[in-house]
Amino acid sequence: YHPYLQQRAVLQAVRTHGMVLTAHSPLALGRAVTDPILSDIGETYGVSAAQVSLAWLLAQDSVTAIPGCTADHIDHLRDNLASLELVLTPEDVARVDALADGTRLIDPPHGPVWDEG
Repeated sequence: YHPYLQQRAVLQAVRTHGMVLTAHSPLALGRAVTDPILSDIGETYGVSAAQVSLAWLLAQDSVTAIPGCTADHIDHLRDNLASLELVLTPEDVARVDALADGTRLIDPPHGPVWDEG
């Protein structure tokens, strides 16, 4: 689950059953980090595109994220945590929502087809 693959059917099922959707690749394997729309939104708040992507995810009901971070990139950890304080406007949320193009970046052969429809 990331701005380019918004699995609405999965999200609805998760909410129906009182569960949480975990975005394991919330920055779309780095694509979100350089996205011009996310960067533009970030400039408005003085934050990075990555922070915008994470804030968009975390603002949604029943969604959490696990962004990758290593000990040698402590600045990324700080940025990830700072995204918890970022509140996007409804207009900015709509701009991020509009990025959905169905791009699946991780597609193991055993993965179910559960985000169609």
